[in-house]
Amino acid sequence: MMNRVIAWLVPFIVLSSMGCTDEPWLECEKKWGEIQFYGKQMKRYRLRANDFPEGKRFRLVVKWSTGEEAETFSYVANRKGHLILETKDIKNDPLYAVCPLKKGERIEFVMRAEDDPSFFVTTSLIPFPNEMKTKSGLELSLELKGQEGESFIFHGKGFKAKEQFEVVFTFQGVEQRLEMVATEEGSVYVPFDVNLHDKEGLLTIRREREDVEFPIQTGASALGLAGGFCLEIQ
Repeated sequence: MMNRVIAWLVPFIVLSSMGCTDEPWLECEKKWGEIQFYGKQMKRYRLRANDFPEGKRFRLVVKWSTGEEAETFSYVANRKGHLILETKDIKNDPLYAVCPLKKGERIEFVMRAEDDPSFFVTTSLIPFPNEMKTKSGLELSLELKGQEGESFIFHGKGFKAKEQFEVVFTFQGVEQRLEMVATEEGSVYVPFDVNLHDKEGLLTIRREREDVEFPIQTGASALGLAGGFCLEIQ
């Protein structure tokens, strides 16, 4: 059994139709309203699915960036390509999967074919993003990757196509500089690791006409519980 706790609460996955494509797909959709669980904010979502092969059985697997994962329930695809929960005992009652998450932590959902593990469909999201937006239109975020708060991914968008700029990481007065070039879409993706002795630092983006500073919490400081993810399972 994994260390990560998943709680199953009575009161629903609405795995239903939304659009039409040739390939199976999943989408995690945020629902209105939030709930409190042991004093923490719980964000509510549901999965939508379509175009799954009729009669094929799938198992829903929840995965975290640390490598932890948990198998949950089985589903079968009906003639419309929707997924139907197979557990008869709870078929008529809603069910929530509730799991704790850290700030910037990604959670992934995998629908894996029971007879062929190489056939699967995934979707993921970061319910509690560590992000900031600038007046110039940049959208910046840090994704937590390391189990001990030592590994991150810096995401950025809103840059000019092929824009050249500098990213400076500063920890305890020591700077590390990277020359960056944005994609044609104006985005950047920068994985990086930190020394766990550095409790906090600063990520600075130096552009032609502005400098943007993004504070970084590392190690234990980055591992505090931000809230919970509440997923409708039926």
